[in-house]
Amino acid sequence: MDKLVSKIAALGIPGLVLVTAIGATGLAGGAAITTALAALGPGGILGGIATLGIIGLISEGIAQYGVDAIFSAVIKELYRKGETKEEILRKIKKYPISKELKRKLKENIEKASELIREAAAQGAQVILLPELFERPYFCQERRYEYYGYARTLEENDAVIHMKKLAKELETVIPVSFYEAGDHRQMFNSVAVIDADGSVRGIYRKTHIPDDHYYQEKFYFTPGDTGFRAFKTRYGTIGVGICWDQWFPETARGLALKGAELLFYPTAIGSEPILGCDSMPHWRRCMMGHAACNLMPVIAANRIGTETVEPCAENGQQSSALTFYGSSFITDATGEVTEEMDRVSEGFILHTFDLDEIEEERRSWGLFRDRRPEIYLKE
Repeated sequence: MDKLVSKIAALGIPGLVLVTAIGATGLAGGAAITTALAALGPGGILGGIATLGIIGLISEGIAQYGVDAIFSAVIKELYRKGETKEEILRKIKKYPISKELKRKLKENIEKASELIREAAAQGAQVILLPELFERPYFCQERRYEYYGYARTLEENDAVIHMKKLAKELETVIPVSFYEAGDHRQMFNSVAVIDADGSVRGIYRKTHIPDDHYYQEKFYFTPGDTGFRAFKTRYGTIGVGICWDQWFPETARGLALKGAELLFYPTAIGSEPILGCDSMPHWRRCMMGHAACNLMPVIAANRIGTETVEPCAENGQQSSALTFYGSSFITDATGEVTEEMDRVSEGFILHTFDLDEIEEERRSWGLFRDRRPEIYLKE
């Protein structure tokens, strides 16, 4: 794929236009060429280069690797050449293509930012996005090329963008991302960005699932950070990631580290093999974590149906997951105070008096009366 990415990146923004136009239609061959030339406008010529050859290569590349993998790799190559996200967006805005195509190019970069701005305008100080929100939940299938999504903290597009946004809006933003480690490991991580735009630290997912269509052990090394609480401008927060939320040890470990609020970015939905609706069970687990630690829980889940089409790279797998949303916030006793439905895009807000909750937590004596030396005693 490297040669293809290099050729597309050499075209600059027109190359991104071609990838997006062909990927959006799902067409190939002559139909893809017709679509791409229409997107590029009169002449179908990029900087004096006839486009027919590269269009054919892109069409074949998308069929082999997927549009997301190619688009991300081209963006990385443009960054390597010195382009910034702001410059790319500015060039897209000026490029003579349809509004619809411009929207598709910018959608994944800007959608989360728009919701964050809306929430901040309504007073939100800590804003949680779902797990791996940058792209579709690629762990539904096993494809080696998706390893290319992993980026270091310094390279990840979402982290770079959210650092600037957090500083601008003076909000705390825990950002879920696919992290490339220092020694070639790959982690499912969250970078906690404080209200000044600085990164307070990283938490790496401890519990890695390996279930039908939640095939995360193929992509992620189990986290090595341990449970961490991060002191931010608006309080000390603990973060677990999706499958972590099913384990009481996660919540208690975060509470013992000094967390005042528990955050869980999530990607969970239908269970095609089990054939059950796990949403009520999922929610009750976290309601219990809140009640047992006298600590509010905030969970953000994705929505929508994501499908996998069979191909040689995924062993001809054909599947679909419908993510059930239902993001929610509890109070310190576990009662759900705010919630989303299963299908809507948006956000919910709640205000907590952390000093008052800390006083209540002390009064109950839950941590005073713990007996950890007994729990594993035979």
